[in-house]
Amino acid sequence: MRDRRNRAPKPLQIYDTHFPHFLTCTIVNWLPLFGSPPIAEFILESWRFLQNNGRMVLYAYVIMENHVHLIAAADDLSKEIGELKSFTARQMVNWLQARDARRVLAELARQKLAHKTDRKTKCGRREATRS
Repeated sequence: MRDRRNRAPKPLQIYDTHFPHFLTCTIVNWLPLFGSPPIAEFILESWRFLQNNGRMVLYAYVIMENHVHLIAAADDLSKEIGELKSFTARQMVNWLQARDARRVLAELARQKLAHKTDRKTKCGRREATRS
């Protein structure tokens, strides 16, 4: 079996942006990070920002302890979700570092892809998108 961590993931591609899409964003290794209210708030803040700036319409969502589901639409949904995930991951890592959460940070660092030299950790998994 090949080590998938050293492979570059395929970019998220959404072809028909005129309709809402169901998306799932998952924390690597199903770590229960969204169970922490401050971390869950990072997701909510990101969604509010995108909606308030007319960049995304959020129709529905549910935040579980280790993943989120959402139904959303945007002119460039792939781009908006990518930026949302990047910003939210950075906020989560900063929050964990401020609390010296070494065990969780070490697990996130183990999941980082080898080709990602601009960061020390990986928070999310790539999930399939359905419309």
